[in-house]
Amino acid sequence: MLKEKDTRFYVVLAITLALMVGFQFLPPFGDITPDGMKVFGVFLGAIFAWIMGEIIWSAVLAFVMLSIYGFGGIAPNLSSFVGGQITGMMVTGMLVGYALKKCGIISEIAMKITTSSWARKGPWVLALAFFVT
Repeated sequence: MLKEKDTRFYVVLAITLALMVGFQFLPPFGDITPDGMKVFGVFLGAIFAWIMGEIIWSAVLAFVMLSIYGFGGIAPNLSSFVGGQITGMMVTGMLVGYALKKCGIISEIAMKITTSSWARKGPWVLALAFFVT
Protein backbone atom coordinates (compact mmCIF):
# COMPACT_ATOMS: atom_id res chain seq x y z
CA MET A 1 0.00 0.00 0.00
CA LEU A 2 1.35 3.41 -0.95
CA LYS A 3 1.76 6.10 1.66
CA GLU A 4 0.09 9.45 1.18
CA LYS A 5 3.45 11.11 0.43
CA ASP A 6 4.26 8.48 -2.22
CA THR A 7 0.83 8.88 -3.78
CA ARG A 8 1.30 12.65 -3.94
CA PHE A 9 4.70 12.20 -5.64
CA TYR A 10 3.27 9.89 -8.30
CA VAL A 11 0.32 12.22 -8.96
CA VAL A 12 2.67 15.20 -9.38
CA LEU A 13 4.93 13.09 -11.63
CA ALA A 14 1.97 12.01 -13.78
CA ILE A 15 0.64 15.55 -14.19
CA THR A 16 4.14 16.86 -14.94
CA LEU A 17 4.72 14.21 -17.60
CA ALA A 18 1.25 14.82 -19.03
CA LEU A 19 2.06 18.51 -19.43
CA MET A 20 5.55 17.94 -20.81
CA VAL A 21 4.58 15.23 -23.28
CA GLY A 22 0.93 15.95 -24.00
CA PHE A 23 1.14 19.68 -24.60
CA GLN A 24 2.78 19.12 -28.00
CA PHE A 25 -0.38 17.47 -29.29
CA LEU A 26 -2.51 20.57 -28.74
CA PRO A 27 -2.99 22.81 -31.76
CA PRO A 28 -0.60 25.78 -31.77
CA PHE A 29 -2.19 29.11 -30.93
CA GLY A 30 -1.16 32.63 -31.82
CA ASP A 31 2.35 32.84 -33.19
CA ILE A 32 3.58 29.70 -31.42
CA THR A 33 5.01 27.01 -33.68
CA PRO A 34 4.72 23.25 -33.01
CA ASP A 35 8.27 23.29 -31.64
CA GLY A 36 7.27 26.18 -29.42
CA MET A 37 4.39 24.09 -28.09
CA LYS A 38 6.87 21.37 -27.08
CA VAL A 39 9.07 23.85 -25.23
CA PHE A 40 6.01 25.52 -23.67
CA GLY A 41 4.81 22.13 -22.40
CA VAL A 42 8.20 21.40 -20.83
CA PHE A 43 8.15 24.85 -19.26
CA LEU A 44 4.62 24.42 -17.85
CA GLY A 45 5.41 20.93 -16.55
CA ALA A 46 8.55 22.15 -14.79
CA ILE A 47 6.73 25.15 -13.30
CA PHE A 48 3.92 22.91 -12.06
CA ALA A 49 6.35 20.50 -10.38
CA TRP A 50 8.31 23.38 -8.84
CA ILE A 51 5.12 24.87 -7.42
CA MET A 52 4.30 21.49 -5.91
CA GLY A 53 7.71 21.44 -4.21
CA GLU A 54 9.49 18.96 -6.47
CA ILE A 55 12.61 20.89 -7.45
CA ILE A 56 15.45 18.53 -8.31
CA TRP A 57 13.92 15.74 -10.37
CA SER A 58 11.66 18.13 -12.28
CA ALA A 59 14.63 20.28 -13.38
CA VAL A 60 16.50 17.17 -14.51
CA LEU A 61 13.39 15.94 -16.31
CA ALA A 62 13.06 19.31 -18.10
CA PHE A 63 16.67 19.03 -19.33
CA VAL A 64 16.04 15.47 -20.52
CA MET A 65 12.77 16.38 -22.26
CA LEU A 66 14.37 19.31 -24.08
CA SER A 67 17.10 16.95 -25.24
CA ILE A 68 14.57 14.34 -26.36
CA TYR A 69 12.71 17.02 -28.35
CA GLY A 70 15.97 17.89 -30.12
CA PHE A 71 16.77 21.23 -28.49
CA GLY A 72 20.44 20.53 -27.76
CA GLY A 73 21.86 17.69 -25.74
CA ILE A 74 21.86 17.36 -21.98
CA ALA A 75 25.46 18.59 -21.67
CA PRO A 76 25.01 21.76 -23.79
CA ASN A 77 21.73 22.61 -22.08
CA LEU A 78 23.25 22.16 -18.64
CA SER A 79 26.39 24.11 -19.50
CA SER A 80 24.35 26.99 -20.91
CA PHE A 81 22.47 27.15 -17.63
CA VAL A 82 25.36 26.79 -15.19
CA GLY A 83 28.21 28.03 -17.37
CA GLY A 84 27.32 31.72 -17.46
CA GLN A 85 29.14 34.36 -15.46
CA ILE A 86 25.98 35.70 -13.83
CA THR A 87 24.98 32.28 -12.52
CA GLY A 88 28.48 31.73 -11.17
CA MET A 89 28.43 35.09 -9.40
CA MET A 90 24.99 34.39 -7.92
CA VAL A 91 26.01 30.95 -6.64
CA THR A 92 29.26 32.34 -5.21
CA GLY A 93 27.42 35.18 -3.49
CA MET A 94 24.90 32.79 -1.99
CA LEU A 95 27.65 30.48 -0.75
CA VAL A 96 29.58 33.36 0.83
CA GLY A 97 26.39 34.68 2.45
CA TYR A 98 25.53 31.22 3.76
CA ALA A 99 29.05 30.75 5.17
CA LEU A 100 28.94 34.15 6.89
CA LYS A 101 25.51 33.37 8.35
CA LYS A 102 26.63 29.97 9.65
CA CYS A 103 29.71 31.57 11.28
CA GLY A 104 27.49 34.09 13.06
CA ILE A 105 29.21 37.11 11.54
CA ILE A 106 26.05 38.34 9.84
CA SER A 107 24.16 38.52 13.15
CA GLU A 108 27.02 40.40 14.80
CA ILE A 109 27.24 42.93 11.97
CA ALA A 110 23.47 43.43 11.93
CA MET A 111 23.35 43.97 15.71
CA LYS A 112 26.30 46.38 15.58
CA ILE A 113 24.81 48.52 12.82
CA THR A 114 21.18 48.58 13.96
CA THR A 115 21.99 49.29 17.62
CA SER A 116 24.57 51.99 16.91
CA SER A 117 23.89 55.53 18.11
CA TRP A 118 23.49 56.97 14.62
CA ALA A 119 20.78 54.42 13.75
CA ARG A 120 18.61 55.66 16.65
CA LYS A 121 18.31 59.22 15.31
CA GLY A 122 15.05 58.58 13.49
CA PRO A 123 12.96 56.09 11.56
CA TRP A 124 14.55 56.90 8.19
CA VAL A 125 18.04 56.51 9.58
CA LEU A 126 17.00 53.17 11.10
CA ALA A 127 15.64 52.14 7.69
CA LEU A 128 18.99 53.13 6.17
CA ALA A 129 20.74 51.02 8.82
CA PHE A 130 18.61 48.02 7.87
CA PHE A 131 19.42 48.65 4.21
CA VAL A 132 23.15 48.84 4.95
CA THR A 133 22.93 45.68 7.02
